[in-house]
Amino acid sequence: MVEETASKSVQCGFESHRGHRQARRERSWRAFFHRMLSAVNGTSRFALYTMGNRQMSRRQPERTGMSKQTYRRFDPWRSTPIHEEARETIVGGHYFNIDRVSFASPTVGHFERLILHKNNGDSVGVIGLTKDGRVPLIEQYRIPVHRWTLEIPAGHAIDKNEKPVDVARRKLAEEVGYKAGVMTQFCRFINTPSYSTQHTALYFAYDLEPIDEREQYANEARAQVRFLTPQECYDLVLNGTILDAKSIIAIQRLYMAPNNMIGVSPDDEAPARD
Repeated sequence: MVEETASKSVQCGFESHRGHRQARRERSWRAFFHRMLSAVNGTSRFALYTMGNRQMSRRQPERTGMSKQTYRRFDPWRSTPIHEEARETIVGGHYFNIDRVSFASPTVGHFERLILHKNNGDSVGVIGLTKDGRVPLIEQYRIPVHRWTLEIPAGHAIDKNEKPVDVARRKLAEEVGYKAGVMTQFCRFINTPSYSTQHTALYFAYDLEPIDEREQYANEARAQVRFLTPQECYDLVLNGTILDAKSIIAIQRLYMAPNNMIGVSPDDEAPARD
């Protein structure tokens, strides 16, 4: 009985000591966080949390056999779990290539994936607002899904030297027959990161003026254009009529935050090409 009691006392003492050490670590972390919060003026809480995690990560042992390159800007202290060994283009095209890529991972070993690699920079979509408050949308028949779609004007660069903002201006003229007094980028997203490198840049065009581009774009097949209010566009998103992802993002942004569509990015601030 005495030995059992002594054993329990030692165990309780060890657990108590371990609890005190854990509490001290937590207090140290909280103190560090609050010092950062009070010392850095105008920095967001998320940025401070990121800085704190980066500080804590220095205590972790260095991983071996893994590339340090990463594209995850929100947690740049984390290393990628795989690295690329070889790449072969099996289908080449103007807008994209299909590559067979070999990877290696410490956890799963060697494996291959087919990856769609986008050429000539970002895809571009542009949502415009006419002077009477209407959004031009185009009807298009999309062969892969065998259905008519209702979309904002969109397209790709003719070559690698055409800037995304110039693509937006060209597609606005080609597809709906307007030019914009002001064109500003408000969003950029990855379309399908599970198998593609494609990004789409979205632009807001306002102060629109109709143009006659029949001579300049004589070879461009003009689609049927509908002019709808932002409320009508939003209703078509809600009822499932509009299914195109870039159009849904642009319409929801225009409907929810119309005063935040006008950015400060001039033409020269187009996103870097991948």
